[in-house]
Amino acid sequence: MRGISTFISGEKTAFPAFLNIKRWSAMIIVVLAGFQLSGCATPDRNALPDASAVSARIPGIDQAYIWGDQSGLRLDTHKSASLKKIEAMVANHGEMVLKKPLYYLALSGGGPNGAFGAGILNGWSLTGQRPVFTIVTGISTGAIIAPFAFLGSEYDATLREIYTRYRTEDALSFRSILGILIGESAADVTGMKHLLGKYIDKPLMKAIAREHNKGRLLFIGTTNLDAGRPVIWNIGRIAASGAPHALELIQDIILASASIPGIFPPVMIDYEAGGRRYQEMHVDGGVTRQVFLFPAALQWHKFIKELGFSGSQHLYILLNGNLVHQRKVIDRDIFSISARSIQTLIKNQGLGDLYKLFLIARNNDMAYHLEFIPSDFSEKPNEMFDLNYMQSLFDLGFAKGQQPDHWHVLPPGFAREDADGID
Repeated sequence: MRGISTFISGEKTAFPAFLNIKRWSAMIIVVLAGFQLSGCATPDRNALPDASAVSARIPGIDQAYIWGDQSGLRLDTHKSASLKKIEAMVANHGEMVLKKPLYYLALSGGGPNGAFGAGILNGWSLTGQRPVFTIVTGISTGAIIAPFAFLGSEYDATLREIYTRYRTEDALSFRSILGILIGESAADVTGMKHLLGKYIDKPLMKAIAREHNKGRLLFIGTTNLDAGRPVIWNIGRIAASGAPHALELIQDIILASASIPGIFPPVMIDYEAGGRRYQEMHVDGGVTRQVFLFPAALQWHKFIKELGFSGSQHLYILLNGNLVHQRKVIDRDIFSISARSIQTLIKNQGLGDLYKLFLIARNNDMAYHLEFIPSDFSEKPNEMFDLNYMQSLFDLGFAKGQQPDHWHVLPPGFAREDADGID
C-alpha cells in the first residue's frame, strides 16, 4: 500500500506496480475529466491561433512534417531531390540499382512490448537476411525503435540495452495528487528525457542525415492534440537540415510519440506563423493510429515508377502487441469499465490499421509481412517497465527473428479467398 500512501502524501515515487497501465490511464482520464469541470488551474502556453494553422511551419526547417490524414499530397519537391540522388546512384552502380527490391518497415506502439520488436530485429540480423529498409516508420514505442532500425544491425546492441536494462523508476516518477490536479500528467518523465538524450545524440543524428541523403526515409508519427490530427515527421529531413535545434526537435518528437496522455506530459513543439512563435501540443501517436507506412493518398507506387524503380516491394510490419480478444469478466466499477473500454478501443484500432496497410500494400504492389506477439505468451508485467517481462519478450522476438518463415502474409481474420477478392 506504500504506493497509495505516497501518492496521497505528496511525495514522488515510481509507477505503482499494482496498477495496470491501461487501468491507470482510464483512472487518470476519469479523475482529470472531473477536475476539468471544477476549473482547477493548469499550465498555460502560447497556442497557435486557428487562423494561422495552415501557414504554420517549424522554424528553420522546411517540410519537417505532413499531416497523416492529408489527401492529394504533392511530392514535386521530394521527387526533384530524389531524382538527383537516383542519378548519383545510377552513375555509381549502374541502372541495375533501379531493379533492386525495395523494403519498408512499420513499427507499432505498445509501450514495454517494444522489447518484442527489438528482439525480432536482433534475431533477424543473425540470419544475414535482414534488408536495408527504404522507409522506416514508428509510433510510440515504435518511434524509439525506428531510428536504430533505420540505421541497421550495428545498432542492435543499443536496442537490446534500451529494452532489457531500464525499469520504470529509470524513466519516470509518479506525481502526488496535488501535482496531478495542478499539472498535466500523472508522471514526471525527467528520467526518460535523460535516456533519450543518451541514445538520440549528435552522432546518431548525423548518421540519420547521411542515410536520408541517400534517398532513404525515416518517419515518426505523433498526434497534434490541438488539431486532433495525426502528424508524420520527416526525421531524416530534420536531421539533414543543419538547424541548430534539429537534435532537440528529434528528441521532442520521439518523446511526444511515446507520451501516453494522462500519464506522460504532452510535448510542446515550437511553430512559426506570421513572424511569431507559438506552441502546439503533441502526444502519443497511438491516439490516432497504432501503425502506419504513409498516407494512402501518397500513391507511392506511382511515385517510384516515375522515378524509374521497377523492382519488387516488400512491407514488413512489427506489431508490438497481440491480436487476440481475450474474454474477461469486468467488475462493475468506473475504472474497470473505462480501462477495458480503452484496451478494446486500442486493440480494434490496431486491427483496423493492419487492414488499412494490407490495402495499401495491395494497391502499391507490395508483398505483405506481419509479425505480432503470439497469443500463447502469457506473462504479465508487474509494473510499467518490468525487466523480467521485457527480457522474456525480447527473448521471444529474438528466437522468432531467426526463424525463416515466421511472417504472416495476411492480416488476422483474412482467409486467402477473402484477400483475393479485394480490388
